[in-house]
Amino acid sequence: MSGETKETCFDEFVAAREQFEKLMGELRSDSARILEHGEVESLIAREGYELLRRLMQGYLDQRAAAEERCEVVTGADGAERRHCRARSRSLATVFGEVTVRRLGYSGARLKSVFPLDAALNLPPNQYSQGVRRKVGLEVAKGSFEEAVKAIQEGTGAEVPKRQAEELSRAISVDFDEFYARPAVEDARRPVEEASAPEEEAGTPEVDSSDLLVMSTDGKGIVVRKQDLREATRKKAEATTHKLKARLSKGEKRNRKRMATVASVVRGGPACADRRADHGARRVNRAEAAQSTEQAGVGQPTSDPGGSDRGDVRRSRAS
Repeated sequence: MSGETKETCFDEFVAAREQFEKLMGELRSDSARILEHGEVESLIAREGYELLRRLMQGYLDQRAAAEERCEVVTGADGAERRHCRARSRSLATVFGEVTVRRLGYSGARLKSVFPLDAALNLPPNQYSQGVRRKVGLEVAKGSFEEAVKAIQEGTGAEVPKRQAEELSRAISVDFDEFYARPAVEDARRPVEEASAPEEEAGTPEVDSSDLLVMSTDGKGIVVRKQDLREATRKKAEATTHKLKARLSKGEKRNRKRMATVASVVRGGPACADRRADHGARRVNRAEAAQSTEQAGVGQPTSDPGGSDRGDVRRSRAS
């Protein structure tokens, strides 16, 4: 029995083995010995995707061959389906298009059900989970045209622009519902709160559903020579000035230090919506639960007062 199973498994991957031998033969050929590495890379990528596609196809064929025929199948609607026949459907994967063969069960005026589809967790349309994930990642980076081009060049799949738009809407259908749900509390939180020092008992509670937004910016500003870093100060002392009262154009080199401004705002969805709206330039203080601003020159200090660096910190709460 084990020998028959092994032989059957090997039969499903005959096409994959043939593709592998073909690729190995091309790499060993005399014509491949004069190729540049970029040409070899393209060859392996092109033929490699076909090899992966055939491996995927072989696995699906193996699952189809192992599927057992049932006398009756009960669907999600509770109705029994006794009529069975073989069906097939296409599946676009990141390696290329494959065919899924499985048994379908139907009845009079009943929609067909496919147990193997459920076992494989196949999507309702032809695009696999890997393709859907790739579409989501690429669409988040730029336009739909760029996403379609990136998928075509980086995978073995082809997704037209219209289908990419439909997939992006389908994979984001749970976005609002996800953020509307209460945040899941960490199971370790009660233990941590019980072991917290008594002096921290007065710390204000923070809603776990609040958003924490951070923004930073930097700008080079002219400072006095004694405030420059040592290496920069030596370069500044070795240069001469055209004017005595001020620096002329082009003389600000080796005269600056980086000033950094950071802002941290914690608030609820209302605060996030206002910030996302291009027409809203300010956030109501009542919407921001707490905000902290920090500005300084050079390395930030650990001193809360910032007396040794001239840092400015300000915190406010509604």
